[in-house]
Amino acid sequence: MNPRRRLVEALAIARRLIEEVRLTTIPNTRPWERDYAIKQTLVLAETPELRIIDLTLAPGECVPWHLHPDNDDLFICLRGTFEIREVKPDRATAMRPLDRHNVVKRTPHTAVNVSPEDCQFLIVQGPGKYDFIRLAKLDS
Repeated sequence: MNPRRRLVEALAIARRLIEEVRLTTIPNTRPWERDYAIKQTLVLAETPELRIIDLTLAPGECVPWHLHPDNDDLFICLRGTFEIREVKPDRATAMRPLDRHNVVKRTPHTAVNVSPEDCQFLIVQGPGKYDFIRLAKLDS
């Protein structure tokens, strides 16, 4: 292999390693930009310690299993129905308009639209530093 090609391959490997380190050391504050896609995500308000997000899930869509090490998620259903699923303890909470449910920090959870219509809800995140730690092993 010629030296130029070897250098190009080494640079490509170095870029991949740098990206892997970046992804594991920098807090994931915008997971919908790289980890999953849903019908709509709007950040309504945000400070370093508190955030309010408006999410819409189409039928069958979900936010992947994840946890937040330093902040709670307060869910408020606006329209439609969906489920919040948690582990430790295992629980599924059905949400209807105006229902509220708090998921405490470090609790693995997901939000799933199991209905035939769109659902819309707010999440109030905080207080605390925000980070989204995906738990891909639970996604099945």
